[in-house]
Amino acid sequence: MLCCDARPSPETEELFGAPSSGGYVTRKPHVVLSTKYQGFWLIVSKQIKAGLEKVGCSVYNPNTDNVELCKKMEIEGKADDRWLLSFEENLDKAKATRGFLLQVQQGLKREKTFMQEAEEKLAGYIDVPKIGLYAVENIQFLPDCFQGALEKAQAQWATGIRREVEMASEVFEALPGQELPIKDGFITGKAKCIFPEGSIYVGDLERSRKHGRGKEIWPDGSSYEGDFVHEKAQGRGLLRLVNGDVYEGEFAHDKRHGKGLYRFANGMRETGWSQWDEVIGLGVRRGRGYQKLQDGAVVKEVTEEEAKQLVKENGLPSLW
Repeated sequence: MLCCDARPSPETEELFGAPSSGGYVTRKPHVVLSTKYQGFWLIVSKQIKAGLEKVGCSVYNPNTDNVELCKKMEIEGKADDRWLLSFEENLDKAKATRGFLLQVQQGLKREKTFMQEAEEKLAGYIDVPKIGLYAVENIQFLPDCFQGALEKAQAQWATGIRREVEMASEVFEALPGQELPIKDGFITGKAKCIFPEGSIYVGDLERSRKHGRGKEIWPDGSSYEGDFVHEKAQGRGLLRLVNGDVYEGEFAHDKRHGKGLYRFANGMRETGWSQWDEVIGLGVRRGRGYQKLQDGAVVKEVTEEEAKQLVKENGLPSLW
């Protein structure tokens, strides 16, 4: 077995570039694919290679590149025999160029083959990041997943290589009693989506993006339930924060924007206007008493009847 700093063979250098004292001549992050071979997965591996090259990576696809390497070495008949050595040499290059192993997990159960499990262990021994992509037959990859995979690998090089595979793409699941709504290569309809950072969305999707009515729960326990337009909270919704505060009202581009009601964990309530998450204009607060607000600041104390009149005249959400 080659050690991590071993020099690849001259034939491998010809195909992939030679190292120098500071690493490889090409400093593109080198990515090694780990996926099934036959049928659909051969097509997928080619698509992934093209996507990674577009974001500035060099890519070794063992499904196709090992054969090309052996042709150059004039040992084409020994491609299967040389497969593991070629794979390891490319992992060495991934280490030298701060690249990564990209593991494609297949189907609704995110399966991986025994060979992929061995490749994952080998990447662990060589100490390169292991990034995962989720693939279902007939579902297209979203363009930003390749940039996301690269950024996650770069973050690991900066903060420490993880032992486990870190996912870089969404995982889609059918709702109970339903099938995954696939249309033209995307998820369009109601489904569950688990995002790489751990948030979970259940609701309407259009072309694999949040669009319509749904609920998203973030890893810290806070959540938003309401309208989405092209991935953003837009329209009416309910935002629950982990500290117990709640905002119910209007949103635009993921910001509180328009009329809304705040219900704070300490029992206090405020009704009024927000503009891009900033409290503006006239508002009314209900706590131990009632207060008229302007841009979030107290203007004066008012009676309950005066508070009700202010709310009614300005068309604000009720405090009662």
